Amino acid sequence: MESEIKIKIKDINLIKLSLNKIGAESLGKSQQKDTYFSPPHKNFKGTLKYYLRVRSGNKNSFDYHIVHDDINTEEKEISIQDPEKLKDILLALDFKIDCVVDKIREEFMFNKFKITVDKIEELGSFVEIEADDVSKEDLLEIAKKIGVDSANIVSGKGYPDMIIDLKNHGD
Repeated sequence: MESEIKIKIKDINLIKLSLNKIGAESLGKSQQKDTYFSPPHKNFKGTLKYYLRVRSGNKNSFDYHIVHDDINTEEKEISIQDPEKLKDILLALDFKIDCVVDKIREEFMFNKFKITVDKIEELGSFVEIEADDVSKEDLLEIAKKIGVDSANIVSGKGYPDMIIDLKNHGD
């Protein structure tokens, strides 16, 4: 079970400077393209609970996530060699593409916390702070330490939900 908060930010460089000041270890930068699917028997799009994705980038994976509440998600993930071939197979089996999330991600470690700084093509910039089995207060403490305003927490929505909302409402 992973605990995570996601916070909208304005200035990526300011956050990276704060991460450097507290001694967070850089794990590198990559581009990731996540394609989200719904199976033929159930619509995952817009449920805010189920996510089935094929990730391509520095680490290719096939992932199924079940959201339990606003900070806890059960994640089942496996590495794959050929994400394009897997997408072709899913489409041949009548899975539907819900959306695609294209992002530049920088990852950092600070103590037991993984902190990612994401620039999402259609949405802007975000910080995700995550760790296994920690409280929301622990996550908020790290956010405060790196100068992120917890008033900008995105609660209950993942990137695919935000992109789908944007496309549906033009917000």
